[in-house]
Amino acid sequence: MTRSPDFLSRLDNKAVAALSERWIVRSYAPQELIIAHGESGRDVFFILEGHARVTLFSTNGREVLYGDRGPGDIVGELAAIDGKARSATVLAIDATRAARLPAKDFRSLIAEPPPGVFVGSPRIPVGGHKAHDRPGLRVQYSGRASASHPRIASPR
Repeated sequence: MTRSPDFLSRLDNKAVAALSERWIVRSYAPQELIIAHGESGRDVFFILEGHARVTLFSTNGREVLYGDRGPGDIVGELAAIDGKARSATVLAIDATRAARLPAKDFRSLIAEPPPGVFVGSPRIPVGGHKAHDRPGLRVQYSGRASASHPRIASPR
C-alpha cells in the first residue's frame, strides 16, 4: 500500500508541541486493541512508536486489511470529523505508544492549521474539499471508505 508522508511530519515543532499539551500518551502491548470497530469514541490517535494494523469490514461483512500504520501516522480521524461510530478496528502489532487527542482539539487543528502547514491527507477533507479515493477503496454514500478489492486480514 502506498501512503502519503506521515501526518505528524507535516507539522512544525511548535505545532507538535502544542498538540502534545493536549494529548495523553499510552502504551499498548502487542495485539492490544487501540480502537474497536463500531465504538462511539471520537478521539484521534497518533502512533508515536511501534506499529498498528487497521482492519475494516467489507459490504459483505468480511474483515479486510486496510493497512499498517507506524510512527507519525494518524488513526481514528474519520470519527472525529463526521461524528459517526468507528469504521475500523486498530490493533497494536508490536509494542506501541500512541497519543490520544480529543476530537475537539483535532477538529480545531484541521479547521485552522498553523500558517504554512497543510494538514490534509487522502483520508481527511480540509477546507471544504472532499477526500479523494484511495487505491482499492471507494467512498460510499455515507462518506466512509469501504474495500472494493480487499485483501483478507490474516492473524499476525
